[in-house]
Amino acid sequence: MHDWILESLVHYALLAAGLGLCLYLFASLKAEMRSMKRRLEEREHVFQQAKEELLGRMEQAETALKEALRQMEVETPAYLPKNDMYLAKRTQAIRMNRRGESASTIAGALEVPRNEVELLLKVQRLLTNPPSA
Repeated sequence: MHDWILESLVHYALLAAGLGLCLYLFASLKAEMRSMKRRLEEREHVFQQAKEELLGRMEQAETALKEALRQMEVETPAYLPKNDMYLAKRTQAIRMNRRGESASTIAGALEVPRNEVELLLKVQRLLTNPPSA
């Protein structure tokens, strides 16, 4: 009869030990989760600070860049054309000159003053064949 009681006590003791171990594991898991959550919040706070600092630096760099660009900005003089059409006409005039066409023919074809064409061709000659000293 004592064996039956002893066997029941062993079963209950093992059950209590298992339950205690589960309770211990649950409590340690909760503690570890709290610890990880706290570390994650700290890292997130550090990340947010770094992000704000980086955004501030980017704003400073953008302001400095805008200021530098503003300082470098040079107005196009009134005597220079302000569109790409002039560049295309210059290129075409040089090509026509290479084919042997005269300044007055080029000026008529491109609808620009003849003296501009002559000046362009003179500059082009000086650039391609600089005078020797």
